[in-house]
Amino acid sequence: MRPLLGCLLLAASFLSAAIGPQEGGETFQMVEVRPGDTLWSLSNRYLKDPAKWDQILKFNKLPSKDPTVALPGMILRIPANMIKDIMRAATLIKTRNEVLFRRRQTVKWEPASEKMQVFQGDVVRTLANATAVVEFLNKETMVVNANSMAVIKPADKSYDIELTKGSIMASNAVIHTPGATISPSSKGARYMASVRDDQTTVLAVFEGRASVKAAGKTVEVSAGKGMEIALGDAPSVPIAIGDLADFSARAGQISEAAALLGWKPPDVKAPPAVTVKLTKSVPMESLTEDIQKVKIGVPISAYRVQFSIEQDFSEIVFDKYFEGDFPFNPATVELRPGVYWGRISLVDLLGSQGKFSTPKQYTVGRPAAPRRR
Repeated sequence: MRPLLGCLLLAASFLSAAIGPQEGGETFQMVEVRPGDTLWSLSNRYLKDPAKWDQILKFNKLPSKDPTVALPGMILRIPANMIKDIMRAATLIKTRNEVLFRRRQTVKWEPASEKMQVFQGDVVRTLANATAVVEFLNKETMVVNANSMAVIKPADKSYDIELTKGSIMASNAVIHTPGATISPSSKGARYMASVRDDQTTVLAVFEGRASVKAAGKTVEVSAGKGMEIALGDAPSVPIAIGDLADFSARAGQISEAAALLGWKPPDVKAPPAVTVKLTKSVPMESLTEDIQKVKIGVPISAYRVQFSIEQDFSEIVFDKYFEGDFPFNPATVELRPGVYWGRISLVDLLGSQGKFSTPKQYTVGRPAAPRRR
């Protein structure tokens, strides 16, 4: 089991305490003693080899050495390498904005919090503008980017992370997507994997090498390169990551995730300029009708409105999310009189943001007439 892999685990709806410190090279997982627990019951629940219950005595001061005597409520330190894979914990060390989690074999989403434990089979989900950083027992970290969903070490599977939507940045992890499996093929491999709405998998390798397996074919990708794999297709020839469609679009997200991981920021190219045919501007009030048009027949949780001075949106002057059923009121947009480029994006019921509409020019107020000399 790879370093990152061995640290992704699960719990059967119980609470374990936080991961403990290292001592003499030993890494510990802190385990809460529940009412009625004995050394024997704890060993059967947590240890790969329950017969080694006496090893727990080496690292904890217990009132009795009898494995059948009930223990008082306390926190025990157990060497991580002795614990069953299915019972090892990982920790959400950082969350930004709205991050949710779902325990294995449950359907209820709950708000996640920093320092909480996630286990094998648990699902971490980030909404718009949200980020979650997961740390494993060996101190490896993984960043779940905005609008993403990842399953931590799916039960009875050979991969570490199942990415069902969005993107993650990780190292030395086996990542499974709807159309491919990505594995490290060198030590210290670091990469980003993403899943588009059409289920296409996109990989960008920043350091080391990774292999991509899909449709019975495996291709190795070296640092600085990546590829796109459509659902059902075999891997193609790797290309420079700057040429990947998702790479420039995710520039800010990639830089932020790299900083959180302590990685050297990858060479992120600025998004190419958006070429838009100039059209006659329309009054700001018409934006209300435009929003209704893009919302027709689409169940959404929210929508996003942006205004920019430039048609490539390099200088955004207004950027706001609105509840899906909240009517847009142009009067609430505080912009100086003038002509602006505007665009709209919808956020579905799972929190995934779609593509922006084609930019359109809107007139705010009555622009000042040019002075005559």
